[in-house]
Amino acid sequence: MSNYINLKRLNSILSFLKLNTFPSIVELLDKININNDKSISERTLKRDLDDLEGLGLKISYSKAKNGYFINQDKSSNHLSSLLYLLEAQDKIGILLENKDLLSQNNKKVRFEDDLYQFNSEFLKQILHHLHHNSAISIGYKKFENKENKIFEVFPQVIKQHQNRFYVITTRIEDGRIITLALDRITEIKTFETTSKLKKLKFDYDTYFKNTFGITHIEEPPQKIILRVFDTEIDYIKTLPLHDSQKIVSENEKFIDIEIKIVPNYEFENKILSIGEKIKVLEPLSFKNLIINRLKLNLENYKL
Repeated sequence: MSNYINLKRLNSILSFLKLNTFPSIVELLDKININNDKSISERTLKRDLDDLEGLGLKISYSKAKNGYFINQDKSSNHLSSLLYLLEAQDKIGILLENKDLLSQNNKKVRFEDDLYQFNSEFLKQILHHLHHNSAISIGYKKFENKENKIFEVFPQVIKQHQNRFYVITTRIEDGRIITLALDRITEIKTFETTSKLKKLKFDYDTYFKNTFGITHIEEPPQKIILRVFDTEIDYIKTLPLHDSQKIVSENEKFIDIEIKIVPNYEFENKILSIGEKIKVLEPLSFKNLIINRLKLNLENYKL
């Protein structure tokens, strides 16, 4: 299952199951054989379904409906992330099949220059230590401080956010959760320790439940009401600011949305980036904070 052809086939199965209700084994086979250069047998298809289960995606058969479906109840809690990875792998494969369009002399496909700019060897090392639940020593340079600092940690989770990868870690010294950006890591070394911290379970969903972006603040969440105008409405509806987002009122000119988070600097920047298409209604403290930042911004334009 390690090669691209198999991953492409798995993604075809998932795509078909998401768009079609309870397809039969024959319908699945027909769809996959149309989408792939090489036809597969029913035996191979059932092996693919087993491979998907190994990834945490349970494909079940319904006798009542006489067809297959993605069994959400028996799939991994991170079903959306697994689907995302399979789809990303498929898209990368499509691009590689058309690599002539990526060549220096024929750049018909363009990427951002800063896309995932970090040492991939560091990612490989962190993944290795995540598998083995082992401690590492990380050399790290913050943007605002050129001093190389050493962190002795247990890596817990790798998180992607805005074209950057971060490793969420537990510091061995005091058990504090520390987030480190991979593009600021200078070195990684194996670190031997007798600390019992590695036995502690890190609950990612609880830790980031009320967080916007990557910066976690240990405070109670606030109910924030935002008014969104004009063309931004559809963007906010289709790409919510946060999982807790819900529409509380709506008319032809604007919508009011509610989210429950702990506001941080990243969230402030997000609101400011939307400009005149958004307004903070509640709470007053956060509204005033945004107003003050807008005033400071205007000061920069005074001659």
